[in-house]
Amino acid sequence: MSTTVSYENEFNTSITEQQASMLNNFNKIIKNNNVLKVKEEYVNGKISDIVFYRENESIDEIFNKYPMLSRIEVANIIENNGVYIQQVFEAYSKNEGLKLRTFNVESISTGKSICHGYYNLQTGEIIPEKTEKYMYDVYGDLVCRFIYNNIGKVEKIREEGGGIFSNEFSMDYYNNVLPLFP
Repeated sequence: MSTTVSYENEFNTSITEQQASMLNNFNKIIKNNNVLKVKEEYVNGKISDIVFYRENESIDEIFNKYPMLSRIEVANIIENNGVYIQQVFEAYSKNEGLKLRTFNVESISTGKSICHGYYNLQTGEIIPEKTEKYMYDVYGDLVCRFIYNNIGKVEKIREEGGGIFSNEFSMDYYNNVLPLFP
């Protein structure tokens, strides 16, 4: 297994290890076989947060690797259809367990999020009124956000700028929370 380490400044721009060593705030990205494994966030020169892309590791094993943290974020890829990828992010507190569960669907080709939302921790179901879908123009700029009510119907469309939307998906996709994939 080959491990690579790269660095980003606080604006997510690639920097060298030497540049990172001179900054107080930066991200350290660790990949195994070119697959993202951990993103460590450093604030004031100390690790403050991580996103750990879990394979088989338990939450206790992850906390044991990062004993200085009282909270971690764990990412799981739950669906990849070759065009879109759905990831679930879970925030754990060392003493209280699972505190938050969200999802994100992104286009593999553009890396842009097309849908983001939250799960109800008790039922495991998507919370419609905490879900948004995103529409982009042909240049990849955000045109608008679709915001939903508690029954999953579009309630509000917030214009964000951008140009003319690309017609990539039908309006049927945006009218309802489900399906998450176009």
